[in-house]
Amino acid sequence: MGPILSAYAAPIGVADVLHPREMLYIWGGPDQDVRRHKIAVNLWSLIAAGALVEFPFKDVDVEMAVNLAAQGFDNSECVTVAVAYRLGWGVGIDDIPAWRRIAALLPQVSLVSTSQLLKYWVDTQCIVINDARAVLQSMRRRGGYRFSKYDGLADWLQRLI
Repeated sequence: MGPILSAYAAPIGVADVLHPREMLYIWGGPDQDVRRHKIAVNLWSLIAAGALVEFPFKDVDVEMAVNLAAQGFDNSECVTVAVAYRLGWGVGIDDIPAWRRIAALLPQVSLVSTSQLLKYWVDTQCIVINDARAVLQSMRRRGGYRFSKYDGLADWLQRLI
């Protein structure tokens, strides 16, 4: 995960109040039975390596987060979008309905999906197709990643599988 995050041209961050609750584990069993046990994901190691930036949720973000909650966004989306708006950063999101609502409400906030991060990494780091396929299959098998048929890269992802 670190190399994919590190390759992206913009900083990728997680709010300090969220990362203890985000992406807590992946399936860690052998390939033939990945769900045998879970492995904790240590976001601190990604932060320490500079692949992920921890950013603070500040008092100034509360009003926007509350306004976003009133629009039906979940807590993680409210916090993330409020901070991204303040910092002028983008938001990583795979929830298509939330993506559409954020884009309509705050068009100045850029949005990026997991598939876009993966494609960017493959293209900019000259990753061979077999390695890209192995990463996508691992993301699906161990992390439960699923892409939507509405994803702009769905055809590319389907060809990888």
